[in-house]
Amino acid sequence: MKIILLKDIAGIGRHHDVKDVSDGFARNQLIPRGDAEMATPKALAEVAKRKERIADTKRLERSLLDKNIALLKEKTVTISRKANEKGHLFAKIKPQDIAEAIREQFRIEIPVSVIALSEHIEMAGEHRILLASEGARSEILLVVKK
Repeated sequence: MKIILLKDIAGIGRHHDVKDVSDGFARNQLIPRGDAEMATPKALAEVAKRKERIADTKRLERSLLDKNIALLKEKTVTISRKANEKGHLFAKIKPQDIAEAIREQFRIEIPVSVIALSEHIEMAGEHRILLASEGARSEILLVVKK
């Protein structure tokens, strides 16, 4: 029996996948639990529309992210932290801290996943940080003040 999965199910497939399973498994397990529905022509058309809407949304989000990364090209982001006399920070700066500083200083949302940081920043001073997504790359200057 052909079914459409309504959620991710380990060993079977992902949400919106059309799968061929045994009639008993579909009727006794998947459909009654709300994990799947029968793959009727109407249901298949709805799934195709949903997949297209999801793809459009992802393309729009990617485009917006690429524009935001381009806007930040060569910008300077400043973060103040407590440090000792030698400039060693008491708390390391992580990608989350950089994303929050960008949001506060430029009102631009950047996900932590695009901040390429090989290791957390432990020293005050200037640091070059790469922002990279599938479609855009930018470098910002991070100034860490005591």
